[in-house]
Amino acid sequence: MPADLILDVRIFANAKIVYAVLKTFPTNKVKADSPSSLSSTATATSVTVTHSAIIERTGLSRHTIVKSINRLEAAGWIFQERSLGSANTYFFTAPIK
Repeated sequence: MPADLILDVRIFANAKIVYAVLKTFPTNKVKADSPSSLSSTATATSVTVTHSAIIERTGLSRHTIVKSINRLEAAGWIFQERSLGSANTYFFTAPIK
């Protein structure tokens, strides 16, 4: 987990746990032109995972997971591509300072 994320006071402990758990899923290197908020010349690591899988690994509620993911996204630590009825894809980014 990035030291800057650990020290980021905008991110609560549960969100840091969710981030750490997302990093435990198999990742893919992707061209970052897929999510519109990423630079087209960068590469990003992503995972595709269901909320149920995150719940299983963390023991947190679905509500807490959704809030944590939204907080991580708002702070610029991840970008999510939502899929109805299936797994979402999460791109690991870093906030611009």
